[in-house]
Amino acid sequence: MALVSSEAFVLNKFKYGDTSLIVTLFSINHGKFSALIKGARNSKSGLSGVFENINHITIHFNKKENRELQNISKSENINSFPAIKQNLDKLNVAYRLIELTNKLIISYDINSKVFLLLKDMLNTLEKNESNFLVILLYFQLFFSVYTGVGYLDKVSDFPIVSDETFVYGTSFKNTEEINGILHLIGKTKPENLESLFFDENKLKVLIDKLDYHLLSDVSHPGILKTKKIISQIQMK
Repeated sequence: MALVSSEAFVLNKFKYGDTSLIVTLFSINHGKFSALIKGARNSKSGLSGVFENINHITIHFNKKENRELQNISKSENINSFPAIKQNLDKLNVAYRLIELTNKLIISYDINSKVFLLLKDMLNTLEKNESNFLVILLYFQLFFSVYTGVGYLDKVSDFPIVSDETFVYGTSFKNTEEINGILHLIGKTKPENLESLFFDENKLKVLIDKLDYHLLSDVSHPGILKTKKIISQIQMK
């Protein structure tokens, strides 16, 4: 057992006992894992507000390889993304990012590329004022490459989603229009994504197809809790 520290994102949480939390964290150094945060719901503990979903934090803990729940001894908030949490459209995209990460990253599988991608996209989403769906599509596209679902073209170094890839009952058929959108997004730097404009309905269709593409091996593929919650909020 060794004392370690790492940056991490809070992917999920639920109450445990009277004052504690069990959280799912995605860290750059130790991958995804669950942890018990004793007294996290006690306002006097200093941890109140640190373990909110989406938050970018620093954690310190005595790592035990075979422990189902790690015990976090200390944590500090790096970024709570206030602009995201005050905007429903931004929040929708942010929750889609962390839910995909939570569903598709295996526990303790270290993937620094996905971690840095998530970090870049949340920081971009916090800063940008429009084109939030483009951020989600960019994340899906590069996430597919960094998890082995997609691949980089050897000539152009561009992320490819194969038109022969199985997608929940059908094949992912890339039209010329789809390839044009994906290519333009894939070659754009994160800080310039806000300058891209596409038909929103076409983006939504493409995002749903990529959800199915990424989630084809997961139970209830393509059905994300975030999508249900946001739809219910918008109907009120």
